[in-house]
Amino acid sequence: MEKVNTLKIFTKQFISGFCFALLYLSLSSCKEKSISDNITSRDCSPPSVKITAVTLKSECPAGFLKKGDGNCYYNFSYLTSDEKYSGLRKKVKISKDGLSPKKIDLGRILFFDPILSGDNSLSCAHCHHPAFGMSDGRDLSMGTGGCGFGPERTGGKVVPRSSPSIWNVAFYDLLFWDGRAATLEDQALGPLFSPIEMNAKKEDVEKKINSNTVYVKLFSEAFGKNLNGKITVQIIAEAIADFERTLVSFDSKYDKYVWGDTKAFNEEELKGFNVYRSFLTRCSECHPPPLFTTNQTAIIGAPDNQKMKNDLGRENLTGQRALRGDFKIPGLRNISETSPYMH
Repeated sequence: MEKVNTLKIFTKQFISGFCFALLYLSLSSCKEKSISDNITSRDCSPPSVKITAVTLKSECPAGFLKKGDGNCYYNFSYLTSDEKYSGLRKKVKISKDGLSPKKIDLGRILFFDPILSGDNSLSCAHCHHPAFGMSDGRDLSMGTGGCGFGPERTGGKVVPRSSPSIWNVAFYDLLFWDGRAATLEDQALGPLFSPIEMNAKKEDVEKKINSNTVYVKLFSEAFGKNLNGKITVQIIAEAIADFERTLVSFDSKYDKYVWGDTKAFNEEELKGFNVYRSFLTRCSECHPPPLFTTNQTAIIGAPDNQKMKNDLGRENLTGQRALRGDFKIPGLRNISETSPYMH
C-alpha cells in the first residue's frame, strides 16, 4: 500500500539494536556487509566479543506518549478518533496499552539477539527484518542452520510458509498464517521452540539468559520484583511482545490524506484509491482501512508453493474440511516492502 516514513525511523533504531545484540549479548562477532540500503548483515564467524555495561532506554518510541506513571501510551489518531465504528478513519483496538519503555527496549535487544536460538545463530530479526518490511523477502522462510539474511540466506532448514510482516501486529486478532496464536506472547514462543526455526528448548533458553550477567541486570532493571528471582521464557516473550507492539506504521500518504491533507495523493494514486474501494474491484471488502485487513481468515484458492505442496491451512488446526486452504487475510501496509506475497 505504501512506503512509510516510520520505516526509516525504525530502521536506524533496529540497526543499533541488531549490532548491539550480536556483538555483545550472545558473544558473537558482527562484521557488517550491506545487503540493502543502510541495512547490515552478519557473517557466520565464531564468537569473540563481550560487553559488561548496558543501560535500557527510558524514552518512549515515536508515536507514543509518556504519561505520569512513566509508561508509554499509543498516541495515534486511529486510537484517539471519535469516529469509532465506520469510515476511512475507523478506530483500531489494542490488546495492551501503557507499555514500560525499559521493557520495550529490552524486547528490542532480545528481538535481534541470536542467543535465544538453540545454536546461538538465529534471531527473530532474521525472519522479520526491517530491510524487508519486517519480513524476510523469501517465498519460504529459512530457519536453523542457515547463514545470512533475507533472500541471500543459505544452508538452513526450509520453513513451509513465508514469514508474515509484523508491522502493526499490536492490532491483530489472529497471528501466524493459520491464526493459531491469539497473543503476541504466544506467537513469540512458537518459532522459538520450533525444531526447524530457532530450535531452542525452554530449559536451555532460561539457563543461557539467567547465566548471562548482562541480561540478568537488564531484566532486573525492566521487570524489577516481578521476576521472582528467575527469568522465564514467559517473561522473555512478554518483553519481545511489548517491543513488537511499538511497530506501528500510520504515517503514509494514505494516512495524511484521510486526516485532511487533500494533496497527499497525486492524481494517479487517487485514481487507484478510488478503484481499490469501488464496487468493481471490491478490494476493500477483505482489506478495509485503516489496517487494510478484516482481521479474519478467508479461502481464496491461492495455489500452494510448488516447493512445499499440500498446505491445508486452518484445516490442520480444526480438522474441518470446510477450512481447507483457509488463511489469515494479511494487512497491506508497507506491501511494497514485503514481497513475495501469499502464505
